Amino acid sequence: MVNLMIRTLLLTAALGLTMSALQAASPTRITAPKIITVSGSYLLANDIIGTNGGFAIEIQASDVTLNLNGHKITANLGSGIGIDQFVGNNTGNVTLVNAHVSNGQIIAANLGVGIFGSSCLVNGLNIMVGSSGIPIEIEHGNFNRVQSCVLSVATGQTGRAAFGLFWASHNTIQNNTLTGIYTDTIWEDDQAGPFLTVLGDNSFSGNQFANPTP
Repeated sequence: MVNLMIRTLLLTAALGLTMSALQAASPTRITAPKIITVSGSYLLANDIIGTNGGFAIEIQASDVTLNLNGHKITANLGSGIGIDQFVGNNTGNVTLVNAHVSNGQIIAANLGVGIFGSSCLVNGLNIMVGSSGIPIEIEHGNFNRVQSCVLSVATGQTGRAAFGLFWASHNTIQNNTLTGIYTDTIWEDDQAGPFLTVLGDNSFSGNQFANPTP
């Protein structure tokens, strides 16, 4: 009887550990605009619409994986996703790392994805912006990678740039497809002065136009 009780207790404990492990492995579902402040895995469960002029989803923690799961973020008044370590304190120091955003669609008036003071991976996104919008902007961000995305501008409008990189270095932009009309394909600026087109040590390769701009 004692041995049976011990075996039962051990089995119950093992099942409890298994359930805890499964729960820990399950991503947190996002069903509405959200600010992410805790590391972990997140899954967009449905299409969402931004409700103000900011970001529909903002990541403010390291080690965050956000899978849009094929869904769409619409931000007609603002921007799609912000990966933002500044949180009101624009120091320029990169301390938010290992964020990963992938697998979905973003329609935004201003920025598709804004990366500020962060180092992350963005891949497999389909981003459309409005007039003067920028699909991918990196500011004070180092060692980011943007790859295999489709970047476009709404029909009849002109985007500011496909990529905006400001005070950013050692970023890799590769194998993306651009379509639509932009004032500049790449708007790159360093600390030499305000809005100077200074090419730095960012890497661009394998990017192509589906519909070449004038």
